[in-house]
Amino acid sequence: TFLLDAPLSVCLDRLTNRTHKDRFEKEDHKFFENVRECYLDRAAAEPERIIIIDANQSKKQVVNSIRTEIHRAFK
Repeated sequence: TFLLDAPLSVCLDRLTNRTHKDRFEKEDHKFFENVRECYLDRAAAEPERIIIIDANQSKKQVVNSIRTEIHRAFK
């Protein structure tokens, strides 16, 4: 499982560029902080199953990070 993680401020900036927001995207900052914390806690508890990818990079860098992890898993 890949967890694409970015600082909350980056995520909220990306949401402001969307024209349509679903129910979750309309939640307040505290909601997103809690969700992110829960995912990061789970990743810390299961590092062999959940790989954190820095989503604060460019799309190309994120894809390359995922590819690197996939290649590492199949070596």
